[in-house]
Amino acid sequence: MPRVLNLLPLLLLILICLVIAQIILFTSSASAKSPTEGVTKVFFENGSYEHSGGISWVEKRANGKIAFYFEEQNRTETAILLFDPTRSVHISLIIADNDIVYSHKGEQFRKLYTITRVIRSGQGQQAAPPLKCGKNYKLVGGNCVLRQNCGPNAFRNVEGDCHCRKGYRQVNGRCLAKKQINKPKRCGKNHELRNGKCVWKTDKNGFEISPWLKPQCKGLEKACSQGNGTACRKYEEQCQVN
Repeated sequence: MPRVLNLLPLLLLILICLVIAQIILFTSSASAKSPTEGVTKVFFENGSYEHSGGISWVEKRANGKIAFYFEEQNRTETAILLFDPTRSVHISLIIADNDIVYSHKGEQFRKLYTITRVIRSGQGQQAAPPLKCGKNYKLVGGNCVLRQNCGPNAFRNVEGDCHCRKGYRQVNGRCLAKKQINKPKRCGKNHELRNGKCVWKTDKNGFEISPWLKPQCKGLEKACSQGNGTACRKYEEQCQVN
């Protein structure tokens, strides 16, 4: 009995150590970060995907050149979903499985690359440099947005907006010469302007005048004389007085 009493402090100490160990394990597991938390760079064999500020991400080649621009749409515990609206391309960075998968225009995702390395914020990385947009892109609200082609007779200002050149005015999305806008439309021979369109002339009763003079009628008449039933029908519809 005295020996058992002597072992009680030792047994109590062992029990206390086991309880402390369980508490430490529970605390560490509860505070463990998810795989995607703080991820700023994801590397694959020939390049990387890098967070460039806000919701913006870029895909870079191995030489550091920017290839594509993306927007972060969602971030779960296992993956980061990116979207390129200019190409309708989704990229999912599945950090938990070291996979990068690709989908175009809503098709089924397929594997594109294998993740070789991941960098998170606070891992000794310097602050990201100011975002520089590539050719045909402009910086808007911290994101690189595709510049639209201004078209002929137009120019783009430093903000990336399109304006018509001097002597031109925007009409239906195009820059037209002002003298061209004000110039009345002229129709060819045997035609008249009606509701802004050039149509074949008609008499006061609404019948076309000399419809057999239309350019296509000579060919239709010849084909009809050779026994072409379709040509005969078209000649009757288009080239004869109603």
